[in-house]
Amino acid sequence: MAACPCCEALASGGAVFDYGSLSGPQKWGGVCSAGTRQSPINIPRKALAAALKRPTGVGAGTCRPAQLNITGYKPAKPSILNTGVGTMQVNFAKGSQVLLCGGSELELLQYHFHTPSEHAFDGDRTAMEVHLVHKNATTGA
Repeated sequence: MAACPCCEALASGGAVFDYGSLSGPQKWGGVCSAGTRQSPINIPRKALAAALKRPTGVGAGTCRPAQLNITGYKPAKPSILNTGVGTMQVNFAKGSQVLLCGGSELELLQYHFHTPSEHAFDGDRTAMEVHLVHKNATTGA
């Protein structure tokens, strides 16, 4: 999303979307059509398996994505919103959920579910996926 300012604005602003004809999947490609790093994506299983074996530059040293240990969330009283599109969204109060990851402070703004999933593995979508929406405390991205 950081590579696509219009997608950032949609994500942080809580833009309304649906799966219907006015703003559904057939329109998503035009929201940020110049970008190359936006949803939905298809993840080739072979490429994923290779990536999980390769060290990455996450954090102070290197680690593998499967080894990434994120801590820092605290008990909170979130608000729960029925989005009206077959899913729910859980919102957190500003600053209530901040974690340190790779030297950056990331604030959890909300999480929500998509049914069915937007992303696919080898072209196959799953029944549901969860999106955790974070904001970098320094850059705002």
